[in-house]
Amino acid sequence: MRKLNFKNCILAVLSVGCLTVIALAIAGILLFQKYYPVIKAPKENKSTHVISKEKPFKLRIGLIADTENDWDNTKKALDEIKSKNIEYVFHVGDLTQLGVSEDFQSIKKLFDNSGLKVYSVPGDRDLWKSSGVSGYEKWFGASYQFVTIGEIAFLFIDNANEYEGIGPEEWNFIEQNVKSSNFVILHNPLHVSSFALGRKGMGEYSDEVDAQRIRLLGLIRPTNVKAVFAGDQHIFSENVDEESNDLFHYVVGSLNQERSLSPTYVILTVYEDEDYFVENINL
Repeated sequence: MRKLNFKNCILAVLSVGCLTVIALAIAGILLFQKYYPVIKAPKENKSTHVISKEKPFKLRIGLIADTENDWDNTKKALDEIKSKNIEYVFHVGDLTQLGVSEDFQSIKKLFDNSGLKVYSVPGDRDLWKSSGVSGYEKWFGASYQFVTIGEIAFLFIDNANEYEGIGPEEWNFIEQNVKSSNFVILHNPLHVSSFALGRKGMGEYSDEVDAQRIRLLGLIRPTNVKAVFAGDQHIFSENVDEESNDLFHYVVGSLNQERSLSPTYVILTVYEDEDYFVENINL
């Protein structure tokens, strides 16, 4: 029989102890993210928009993100949004896991059967197997657009390509419509410096695309755009723009069960006085 080595026993116990501590730390972070979404404290004298107000509203819209083939949660969220007497839904990208045609077909069917009016932009994952945006456009049409609902204008921007960024035609479109927009919808976040788990956003993999991010912020900041809604980070957050006190950045959490410990979606309420409320809802 092999004799026990005291030193090896101690090292084994310490190793197990370290792994336990690491596991507990990770579990603590995940639980914190579930019950305390990332909300950066607003700048001085600027109120948050994640607190509801008792006043009449003119429009309510559901926003979903990063469904990535979780059709059960996608359907559940669409059903919940419809039950709140909301007519419109915006998907901020990563509709599918790999951009496979049959997956686009599956989520398009969910949208059509929901009875809701759904607008979307592609995410980086929607470009993978399609080798570009053409697979998305086959099922959902133009990857960027300008949409007016009532008196509220939304600029949908396609910034899904993490290596090439935005093309010349889309830049022209953005420049023509951004000044008339109230809200911007895109996939890769423009506000990336405060994300606790890493620099995850537009320009993450390319200095050229990061320069486009700065250019895009330069176009948005002087306008009447109230907020930019993005996805990709899989957890809800609210941030005040670093240079413009009147501009807020939101990330819509993922609906995919494997991507998020607590799948969420957002309800945007625009009040009659053009103020707004962003509600993060656990599925």
